[in-house]
Amino acid sequence: MCGIFVVSSREELTEEEINEFKKASQLLFHRGPDADGFYISPNKKVFMAHKRLSIIDLSDKSNQPMKRNNLVIVFNGEIYNFKEIREILEKKGHQFATNSDTEVILSAYQEFGIDCLSLLKGMFAFCIYDEKENILFSARDRVGEKPIVYYKDERYIILSSEIKPIVELSFFKKSINKESLFLYFLGNYRHIPEPFSIWQGVRKLKPASFIIIKDGDILKEDFYYQPKINYEIKNYPKEQIKKIVKEKVIEAIELTSVSDVPISILLSGGVDSSIIAYVLKTILKKDVVAFTYGASPDDEEVKRAKYVAERLKIPHQIFYFDHIDVEKRIKNIIKIYAEPLSLLQFAYSDVLYEAIKREGFKVVITGNGSDELFYGYISHPKTLLFSYMFKILDNLKIIDNIKLKILKYWLTSKKNRSPFDLSITLSLFKEYEKFIKPLVGSYLIDFSNFWALISENAHSITLVGDVSGMKNSVEVRNPFLNHELIELAYSLNPRLKIKNLLDKRGEYTKWILKEIFRGSPIEEVFYLPKMGFGFNMPLDYRFKNLNEFRKWSLRVFSKELGVEVNMFSFV
Repeated sequence: MCGIFVVSSREELTEEEINEFKKASQLLFHRGPDADGFYISPNKKVFMAHKRLSIIDLSDKSNQPMKRNNLVIVFNGEIYNFKEIREILEKKGHQFATNSDTEVILSAYQEFGIDCLSLLKGMFAFCIYDEKENILFSARDRVGEKPIVYYKDERYIILSSEIKPIVELSFFKKSINKESLFLYFLGNYRHIPEPFSIWQGVRKLKPASFIIIKDGDILKEDFYYQPKINYEIKNYPKEQIKKIVKEKVIEAIELTSVSDVPISILLSGGVDSSIIAYVLKTILKKDVVAFTYGASPDDEEVKRAKYVAERLKIPHQIFYFDHIDVEKRIKNIIKIYAEPLSLLQFAYSDVLYEAIKREGFKVVITGNGSDELFYGYISHPKTLLFSYMFKILDNLKIIDNIKLKILKYWLTSKKNRSPFDLSITLSLFKEYEKFIKPLVGSYLIDFSNFWALISENAHSITLVGDVSGMKNSVEVRNPFLNHELIELAYSLNPRLKIKNLLDKRGEYTKWILKEIFRGSPIEEVFYLPKMGFGFNMPLDYRFKNLNEFRKWSLRVFSKELGVEVNMFSFV
């Protein structure tokens, strides 16, 4: 995991500009404290900076920017199947000087061009500069685990792992994007969703997207991937489906365990983290340490986690935080992230990753995303009932399928009620129309959860791991965000995931996950009522009420970033 900062200029960069960009890139130091490096192209129109957190091939030879022939790369993330891709490339005559996944991406791009993206399994955000063609190519992973933001004006295009280095540049004009403010107050959003940012002139590259740049101009930006939904699998025998799902879950967990440094897991005692712990320890025979966070020894989450660790004989450390200065921690995170955020997990995770770093770990595996794939929220049985009711409308074909899906999504969301909210929702969906098209023919519950996975719940699925993790130089990995597992999950009949449509406690959700690991020594925790991360922590009113939290975070953002925000419309 690392930090990248790249500039493409219409004109040759001056020494003064290069020095300013070097200084700006230092604001990413927390993302990669192990090594840093810079590159300036022969035509002096491209600047690249990299901050490295060493996880794969710890040698200096794998430092970045990395150059091979006419190609230069800066890369943030992990390619879990890089050894498999390397074998393919070696058969085509490629030779390697390192054991890194970075060099594999570079060679794969040299061999396959943009099509190399189809080979990559992992989380990634990278930029490759071709000196010969004077082309800058940048891409982001399919779910958006690793971020890329970009700024464009009449002279530059600047890409970065975070917004902060951009807004601190001397020539950047701090101005608020009002449309983004409305998105921040939409539905369940607790962040400003891609591709928007709160800043005028700054956008976020969408998940599963690439961008091609030359001399400070964008030549192309598009999706490179759509989820492949196999509706035929619904007709398979149930036992065959269970076997396929179990194999894919184990494979996804095994891929995320690839590392040249020790790995750890976050263990809450819930279904997802318990399964990850069981697979790593019992099936894959991996050495792993578990970390748990709680308010006190009486915390139910702590009790469950302790039970799982003892049953699996996993080394287990519990961190007790009976008081967290939530306000101070979220203020610091907003200052780094350079946008408003209104999710308590950022504070809890910050404390936890800080403690994990002190214990000497750089890699932690979590169960993020499983609720959206296998329907683990208490509201999901009700959503499935709505799905069956609305399925009748699909056959009427009154309006275009995708607009119908969005309308149903809006109608069944308690927090999206006004026609204005519907208009904003439609404008956001339009940005993703090509990407989400394969889900249009699915049940409403599938469509809405895929949307939650890539956009509405991104704050708790991908953002919290990247922002809080990287703030503490800890890499957060999420096996349930494996794109092949995602495709499989949304190909299943939702009744395989929800056994009881009247379930109000979360005991009968994620049913197929519980079924495929039935008989494991940690089965007992599968059927306990669902709890959320930080469930037992005491809170004041501002943080219990979402709109109050949003307005508070905007005031913090305004003060910390030195820009005026007019909240008249939201008061």
